[in-house]
Amino acid sequence: MSYCDGIDDFSRRQNPRLFAGSKPTSRTEREAVRWREFASKDDWEAAEKPTPLVFVWDRNGATVKVTVVAKPPEVWNSVAAYRRTEYCAIAKALD
Repeated sequence: MSYCDGIDDFSRRQNPRLFAGSKPTSRTEREAVRWREFASKDDWEAAEKPTPLVFVWDRNGATVKVTVVAKPPEVWNSVAAYRRTEYCAIAKALD
């Protein structure tokens, strides 16, 4: 099994951190996407489902996988999301 296959198995068993893009709240701020971490799916939905949506899995203090979803599916399922890009990060120590 390759390293990234192992990380995929790990990510299926763990809840990811959830981030989404949010627009600046003030006219004086630059017109750039800012990132906000959400405590839960419900918090993200209450914020009117901002995009892009990013799932981040950490293991032993290191980020090991990131999935960026440009447009989330109508049915919530981070594993089956479409229009996504995944990154498997090689962490220095994964005891």
